[in-house]
Amino acid sequence: IPEEISLVGFGDYLTTPHLDPPLTTFAPPMRQLGEMTANYLIARVEKPSLLDHPMSQRIRGELLIRGSTAPVGGD
Repeated sequence: IPEEISLVGFGDYLTTPHLDPPLTTFAPPMRQLGEMTANYLIARVEKPSLLDHPMSQRIRGELLIRGSTAPVGGD
């Protein structure tokens, strides 16, 4: 890594920058993600018919490029 394969993780945990090589990671806004999830679960308890309508939302996060990825090589 990254000479043969690039590796990307999800969730920027405290240890990811300290791995060898440091892990490239997608870091979602964890607080916002937790609040959205909690609100949706509460709404489902209060109104079970929400089970008939799955929720889909987009969130913006940050791609933290570190040593576990490299540009694609060309011949």
